[in-house]
Amino acid sequence: MLGHTVGPFSHPPFINFVCSSLGVREKRTGGHRIILDLSRPVGDSVNDGISKEDYSPTYCSIDDAIRIIISLGPGCLLCKQDIKHAFRLVPVRPEDYHLLGFKVAGTMCITRSRSYSRFVQRSTNTLVNHLILNHVSPATRRAYNSALNQFIKFCRCKKVAFCPASVSTVLAFIAFQFAKKRALSTVRVYLAAISDLHCVNNLPNPVDNPSCTYAFKGYARLHQQIVDSRLPITPNILVLIKNQLVVSSLCEFDKIIYWCAFVMIFCGFLRIGELLALNFEDICVAKDSSLVSFRLSHSKTDQLRRGHWVHCVRASGCICPVRAVQKCLRVRFASGAHCGRLFVDSAHRIISRSMFLSVLKYCLRNHPNVSRFNTHSFRIGAATTAARRNVPAYRIKEAGRWKSDCYQRYIRDVHVNPALF
Repeated sequence: MLGHTVGPFSHPPFINFVCSSLGVREKRTGGHRIILDLSRPVGDSVNDGISKEDYSPTYCSIDDAIRIIISLGPGCLLCKQDIKHAFRLVPVRPEDYHLLGFKVAGTMCITRSRSYSRFVQRSTNTLVNHLILNHVSPATRRAYNSALNQFIKFCRCKKVAFCPASVSTVLAFIAFQFAKKRALSTVRVYLAAISDLHCVNNLPNPVDNPSCTYAFKGYARLHQQIVDSRLPITPNILVLIKNQLVVSSLCEFDKIIYWCAFVMIFCGFLRIGELLALNFEDICVAKDSSLVSFRLSHSKTDQLRRGHWVHCVRASGCICPVRAVQKCLRVRFASGAHCGRLFVDSAHRIISRSMFLSVLKYCLRNHPNVSRFNTHSFRIGAATTAARRNVPAYRIKEAGRWKSDCYQRYIRDVHVNPALF
């Protein structure tokens, strides 16, 4: 990408978006030239709307060069300079961007001058482009794409362009989300996605405008916080899950696998994505069976994928991470598996979030508040249990890999000595 193309977009970026066909011609010097054919379809093309009498280009000819040489006389110097991508240097008005669209692999793009749009020229080196496109994690990119779809739908309803978006459009979008009582965290992601779209394409960022900043601050001050109704899974609830798992119709193999998953996600303060991504090589059990360690290759707070080791000590009772892992490894080894994902059921399917949640809901089906439990209830329960046992705040943050005081939102129905914090 040389910086003269914006996209791809999943929806038309303009209401009157014109999509023209692409062509490819071989260069005499080697390689190929991609052409945006603005003359098709004949009779209804972009070029058909341009007056040939008023806007027909005239090029310098060899006769013009000879005439200049004759006029200057003997001894004059003549040079020829070839400007690469010359037509890309011709400015295009932003009002005409909608006329320069094309479609590739089901997505829409816009081509326009890089000089006028003040693009930062990107290297054609594929590695540089790869680095630019991967400045955020795949999960963040998916969240941004989902957010942009919401913004695009809004802009299409309002019949305004979403890229580049105006400050007034972003302000209207913030007000629209406030009227819909959208969660503050959701709107924050929406604005981050809009900002990322403009920054990556080196367009003026409307989100940075002071008006947008003040509008979002007002949103944060006035909107009603949504009460988190999720319940914690504490040791007592875990015992209930264990009892229901034992009498379930699952085979013995699956019972061992799921119980290990339930114990590990609780004792390790894990997120569901961190748990289900564990592989055999990430698990290490001490020789004296006093400790089990597992390495998180990536997590929400480890965007650079440096990895993080979680250590769980042996415990008495049925909620013992060491014994749960040892049983899990035994049945997995017995099935002939020695590598790959740790959590695989008897049908050789990698356990997904929906499968995990389905078994959890089944085990809690008789609980009066079963709808208020989900995969994050284990992490909430781990923090709540630690606080009830007067574990110092810094240890709770360390165990849950929290970098701020947001861990306090996970602690439910417990009075903690402020001196510990």
